[in-house]
Amino acid sequence: LPPGRLPGHRINLTPYKLDRVKMGELDVEVARTLTELLRTEDLSLVETLRNLDDQLDDRHLAVFEKVLSDNWQGEAAATVDATLASRYLERFADRSTNIGERVVFLQTNTIVELNE
Repeated sequence: LPPGRLPGHRINLTPYKLDRVKMGELDVEVARTLTELLRTEDLSLVETLRNLDDQLDDRHLAVFEKVLSDNWQGEAAATVDATLASRYLERFADRSTNIGERVVFLQTNTIVELNE
């Protein structure tokens, strides 16, 4: 077991799996786009980062709607885990747009807000 894991701490996140997988795929795309932005300084990629961040924001909201719905069958621990996993995946994209904002500033001396 990895350090800090509790034996027997098994949570069924199956109802949440598809959203989590899609969010993970979007985060991989964010990482690729951010890497390309840093490598090339191509400011057109900043808009791609913004769009990916918006998609992750929408997915994160959808997770909240699921866990707060009457149809959610998860126990309290599954609810917390699903919500936190979603939050961390969404937060990665937020941080990436923050880096994009700094790249724009370094190139243009203009402050932009991508997380409005």
